[in-house]
Amino acid sequence: MDRTMRTPPKDDQIKAMLDGNVYELLSHYGTAHVVDFRPYLTVDRSDVESFLHRNPEAAMSYFEKASAVSPESENKIERSGDAYRVLWVDHGQVRSARHFTTLAEAVAEHLLVAHGMY
Repeated sequence: MDRTMRTPPKDDQIKAMLDGNVYELLSHYGTAHVVDFRPYLTVDRSDVESFLHRNPEAAMSYFEKASAVSPESENKIERSGDAYRVLWVDHGQVRSARHFTTLAEAVAEHLLVAHGMY
């Protein structure tokens, strides 16, 4: 990691992950030439879940966008009755399914997997 780069606030990191703007965020904090952004993100599952519990509209917005992706997507999120599921699908076959009771937990899982931070 570039030691001259400042670390963005955790809430800003999570917002950027939710919006797909991680590279743009990092460019404001010292580098525009990052290939792998993961070493520059300091959030963990509890940070993401806490943010989403405080900002349920952000969780719902992400869920609506992420659940509307194509059926061929490898990383899926969906509602299942009163709960939520995050699926990893390979060649049309579900290889992994995790069940969550809250939207915040499911979105946190999907978001972290989508960013290679599981």
